[in-house]
Amino acid sequence: MTDLQAAANGDVDHPAMPKTAEEIAADAAACVEAGATLLHLHAFDEQGEETLEAEPVGRMLTAVRAACPGVPINVTTFASIISDPAHRLRLVDGWTVLPDLIAANQGEEGIDDVSALLSARGVGIEACVLSVDDVRTFLRRGSWSRFARLVVEPLEPVPEDAVALAEEMESELRPAGVRLP
Repeated sequence: MTDLQAAANGDVDHPAMPKTAEEIAADAAACVEAGATLLHLHAFDEQGEETLEAEPVGRMLTAVRAACPGVPINVTTFASIISDPAHRLRLVDGWTVLPDLIAANQGEEGIDDVSALLSARGVGIEACVLSVDDVRTFLRRGSWSRFARLVVEPLEPVPEDAVALAEEMESELRPAGVRLP
């Protein structure tokens, strides 16, 4: 079975984007009702700023799990939220409520430490490649079996450019024999 991952919120600025735990949970439930089998979410603090702090992450996870029992939740660890790798690692280390997966962008400094920390705590790691350079970094690291999933995510605003970039990234992955969902 193929997962349909819905990304309900994130690094965008739109007045309708859910930010509170309750809004995120309601939106997540609507996504699941529409067929999503996996949720990718970002947490926000009381001021509506994206965060990796334990309390907002835990509050969001608790609310979404109540609204969507049994649906796996993938939480971002995006470096644009906290650019300092050591600070990001400290924040993630403080999580007391854990997601099922984290999105680990392979081109980000410090992502191996975040991944190792959460993997040791039973959290699945989703390797995310956003560019051809990310693919090459991922392939150099090897040990692909440590990842639960691989996401090819071309961040191009023009659909044709996104498709072309995805094809280029996949052409780098195919010869390496990567076998991940």
